Amino acid sequence: MPRFRPAVTGDAYWVNRHLREADRQETIALGLEPLAAILMSLRAGPSWVCVDDAGFPFALFGQGDASPWMVGTDDIETNWRWFLRNTPEVIRLVQGDHPLISNAVDARNTRHVRWLAWAGFTLDRPITSPQGLEFIPFHRRHPCASQALGPSSRPA
Repeated sequence: MPRFRPAVTGDAYWVNRHLREADRQETIALGLEPLAAILMSLRAGPSWVCVDDAGFPFALFGQGDASPWMVGTDDIETNWRWFLRNTPEVIRLVQGDHPLISNAVDARNTRHVRWLAWAGFTLDRPITSPQGLEFIPFHRRHPCASQALGPSSRPA
C-alpha cells in the first residue's frame, strides 16, 4: 500500500527523472529548470513524498513560507484512488499551523486546478506571467484560523 514519509534529496532526483510533463512545463513557465525548482522547494521547508508499494516516489510535496507545492510522476495515475483518499492528510501536512497558505498554478494544468478546487482551496482570478502565461493564484485558510478571528475570541 502506498504511504507518506519525509522526503530526502534522492527523492527529488527520482521524481525529476520521471516528472510528469505538466509539472515539467509549469517549472519551465516559471523560468526554472525542473530539478533546480524541485531541490529549491525541498529545501524551503518541510516536505514529504508519496511512495508506492515498492517504495518508489510518485509525488513530492511540501511548503516553504506557507507556500504549498507539489510535483509528481505519471505513477500518480496508478495510485490515484489512494492519493485522493489521502488528500486530507496532504493538506494537513502542508497547512501545518499556518493560518493561510497560498501559491499559484499554471492555468494550462487543468487537472491540478480541479484537484486544488476539490481539495478545498479557493481559486483566485488568473494573473499573467511576464512570459504571457496565465497562472491561477490559490489559497486555503486553516479552519481554526477563521474561528480564532470570530467574535467569541475577542477579549471583553
